[in-house]
Amino acid sequence: MKKWVTLIVIVIIVIAAAQLLLPEIDSATTFQSDEDTILGNDSTIITGHTESQATSAAKAFSKDDALYRSISPEQDMENESFLPIKLRDSGINVKEIQILLQKFGYDILADGNFNPQTKKAVKSFQSHVQLEPNGIVDETTYNKLQSLEPSNLAAAEEKNRLEEKKKKEAKAQEVYIPVPTIMQKPELPNGCEITTLTSVLNYYGYQVSKTNMADNYLPKKPFTYEGEKRFGPNPYEYYVGDPREQPGGWYSYAPPIVTAANTYLSEQGSNKKAYNITGSSKEAIIDYLHKGIPVVMWVTLDLSAPKINSHWYFQDSGEYYAATTNLHVVVLYGKIGDQVHVMDPLQGQVTYNADVFFNSYFEMGKHALIVH
Repeated sequence: MKKWVTLIVIVIIVIAAAQLLLPEIDSATTFQSDEDTILGNDSTIITGHTESQATSAAKAFSKDDALYRSISPEQDMENESFLPIKLRDSGINVKEIQILLQKFGYDILADGNFNPQTKKAVKSFQSHVQLEPNGIVDETTYNKLQSLEPSNLAAAEEKNRLEEKKKKEAKAQEVYIPVPTIMQKPELPNGCEITTLTSVLNYYGYQVSKTNMADNYLPKKPFTYEGEKRFGPNPYEYYVGDPREQPGGWYSYAPPIVTAANTYLSEQGSNKKAYNITGSSKEAIIDYLHKGIPVVMWVTLDLSAPKINSHWYFQDSGEYYAATTNLHVVVLYGKIGDQVHVMDPLQGQVTYNADVFFNSYFEMGKHALIVH
């Protein structure tokens, strides 16, 4: 009986002890679970997500990092996928561009920020190397920055400077005088001299006709004959024949046309006069243009060499005179670059190469007149 009592007492003690120990076991288990959540084990990570969730996050981070690297300015400059570079970009690529620009003497800070000063330097560089000055570093601009030496840029700058100077000088030499176009035909088939004078008078505001000038103011004389020998006036004194006639009209040089102009201007009470400027150089003629003075000039019909294949004898002295058969008279009213603009009474407004035109003027003896 005593044994059973003792056994029962032991069982009761064990049960009581077990009940006392259970809270400590639960607490230890809970602590381990919390520790797993904090530190992570085989099935958990620091965020408390599962292993599969962690893998997905890692992959996403890796993808974002790759994207960052593809657009990062830290990449190798030899890979030109970073281009173009423009205002407000930044990074090592911008800094490299700034360093290249400094090599060419541009006073900019190589701080890796594509600011307005950097853009201005890029535009200047592009302009010097004949690229569109848009301030954006594209592949072409970048290649120029890398390949050119400062001496090459200096040469390019000098070339551009000379070209700009040439353009400015050419523009400064441009001149245009709005001389009206008057055609000599049909009334005056051989009246280029008096028609060009009429055009100049009209330009100055005198509303006179070519036929009025030819009929009433032009000194002229017809041919006379002794047998088969033809006699005519000196073309320095009179118009030979009649400009209304074809054939029968020939030409005159500047003096008779100057006389016609001054007779008319005097009747009008004008303070203007016609002047014989025969012998004037090319430079002197162009200077008249820049002063707003059109010039009546003697050339040939096609600016070719003068053709001398006719003749007559002067009526007053009997002197033999060899006559030019392709003489023509035009008004020089403009010049642009290496071209001149003339009013041709047979063709209208015509443009010629200046050297060719003045060569014809020289070969014809440098005959010219102005009204001023």
